[in-house]
Amino acid sequence: MDFLIHIDYFIFNLINQTLTSPWLDVLFPIITDLHKNIWFKVAAAPALFAVYIYRYKKAGVLYFVFCLLSLGFSDLTGTRIFKKVVERPRPFQTEGLNVTKKSPGHGGSFISNHSSNMFAFATYTSAFFPPARYALFGFAALVAYSRVYNGVHFPLDVICGALWGIAVSLVFLLLVKWLAKKFHFGKESRPL
Repeated sequence: MDFLIHIDYFIFNLINQTLTSPWLDVLFPIITDLHKNIWFKVAAAPALFAVYIYRYKKAGVLYFVFCLLSLGFSDLTGTRIFKKVVERPRPFQTEGLNVTKKSPGHGGSFISNHSSNMFAFATYTSAFFPPARYALFGFAALVAYSRVYNGVHFPLDVICGALWGIAVSLVFLLLVKWLAKKFHFGKESRPL
């Protein structure tokens, strides 16, 4: 376990201290806190809802609700279970590490909820909109990377967060597929 932690610290230092630039110092705090912008809060959910309805008609309501449930479960379990049980300090709270903190972070470090939530969203939404798969996962990876770059998470936090988000979404996809089949939504109205 010590070897794994040593690698985690090494990669963290590489990203947070070495692979930096002034323009990334501006970009990554914006990316990591995008969800805090008022325009994002007001526009994102209604726009996503409209896309689900446009593509899947009445079934889009169910699919959108399960998207929200997937995100909510990912976020809740990250905050209430992983962070409380593991109680890993954040990089800037870890003794002996040189950390440049570029965005706020509170609570425990393991797992990264940003990473978990973004990968949950990417996994779930990709099943309904396959052409957007690369953009969704690319943005999720960018958000995850930003958490390490900004000094608020270790690489293992974001990797495990991503894996947890993917797992959560796969379960919610199985549930929504089962419901779509049970209520006889047409094949064209079901996710992959």
